[in-house]
Amino acid sequence: EEIDLEKIMTHLQMSLPYYMIPNVIIPLEEFPLTPNQKIDRKALPSVSSEDIFRKKYVAPQSEIEKGLALIWEDVLGIKNIGVTDDFFELGGHSLLLGQVINRIQKLLGGSVGYKDFFTNPTIFGLSKVIEISTYVTIPNVEESESYPLTPSQNRLWVLSQLQGGELAYNMPAAVILKGIIDINKFQEAFLKLIARHEILRTSFRANHEGEISQFIVPVQQVEFKISKQDFLLSMIKKSQLKII
Repeated sequence: EEIDLEKIMTHLQMSLPYYMIPNVIIPLEEFPLTPNQKIDRKALPSVSSEDIFRKKYVAPQSEIEKGLALIWEDVLGIKNIGVTDDFFELGGHSLLLGQVINRIQKLLGGSVGYKDFFTNPTIFGLSKVIEISTYVTIPNVEESESYPLTPSQNRLWVLSQLQGGELAYNMPAAVILKGIIDINKFQEAFLKLIARHEILRTSFRANHEGEISQFIVPVQQVEFKISKQDFLLSMIKKSQLKII
């Protein structure tokens, strides 16, 4: 008999919890068996992305649907995704979901949450959510000499002024690197990280009015350096690194 995979999948979705629903169904004339009459897993046909269950293809129509289809195809590595295909049935999971949501915000200007995605896991359903939503980026504050502390930052600063408080939130750690390392590139990586994240250039101190504020050191004034002499001596002693 001709097997209707869509009917089987619909029945499984009504009968099984989500995590037990298969992504792939392959019809077999019979199961390959071992001499002990157990299923010979090694003899089963291999599975590829082409075998993933797909509903009848319905092409995207609107610009949002076309944009979503391109994003899904790129993230999932599957071609010709239709508007009725289910993201999770195509092999999508929570980690890939984050990538899709991020690209939707950047490329389509839509604001979509995880809950929206789980409720509308198809391109058709998700496009309706995007049509009524608008993604608004958080604006940057105007540049200033100093910035006020948030309530939580102010609380931590007050606690740090108590006896022993100055060390309460220190988080020391040691990492041993093995292999070949280029000291100049190693230092450059730190500098790029410091340049990208202002919080790594931020300190708390009193402003002209005597209020504790945040002061951000400009990138041009950062004097972060790795002491090559100390670095070499420590690594040579430990015989951990080959230095370029």
